[in-house]
Amino acid sequence: MQKESRLENKSQEEKRQPAAGSANFATRLFQPGELTMDDWVVKETNVSQLVLPVGARDHAQGSREAMVTLVEYGDFECGNCAETFRVVKEITRWLRGELYYVFRHFPAASKHAHPLAMAEAAEAAGTQGRFWEMHDWLCEHGPTIGDVYLTGYAEVLGLDVERFERERHEHTYIAKVREDFESGVASGVIRTPTFFINGVRYTGKVDVDSLLAAIEEAGNQAWRYRQFEVH
Repeated sequence: MQKESRLENKSQEEKRQPAAGSANFATRLFQPGELTMDDWVVKETNVSQLVLPVGARDHAQGSREAMVTLVEYGDFECGNCAETFRVVKEITRWLRGELYYVFRHFPAASKHAHPLAMAEAAEAAGTQGRFWEMHDWLCEHGPTIGDVYLTGYAEVLGLDVERFERERHEHTYIAKVREDFESGVASGVIRTPTFFINGVRYTGKVDVDSLLAAIEEAGNQAWRYRQFEVH
């Protein structure tokens, strides 16, 4: 991790600077009159169903044949997301092939300096087969790091850094991030993290016991429904 530690010499002021084309770029993602990434924070909703079905476009872990699919809408700079990351890791470790876990981006550009930059970094790493490594690192460190660290960790992961940087600064994957965000808004997401269990928004506590109990209940319901179909 020496490459990562060398970055610590950067000044605190530099780390706090918004990434070029990150937070300000959010205002240019949408045409006049369209919903922006700032609007969701004030729009309560009764929608509780996942609008965009899970598919090949998604980043997922686990078996697609699992009885339960857990979809998370998250923001890498969200402190709550950093805390629940450990909860999800523990649950996926316990359930392994019994759970299909999907992560979607929901960057709160109005609250944090670098959410778009981090989402785009994860997507850029994903095209080189390292989405989940970048995802995990951002979940653990996102609330405390600046844009300058992204390049350093790309080197640590062994990515083609030139390609990684070019795609980030050209916003190659912003359409994917936007689609995630818009699907979250349409599904009633009003904060991060927000989870959907088998397509239904989860409203309980996000701790291991509570979330695991909800997943197990959804699995039991799915099993009973499948048995009913068979007979």
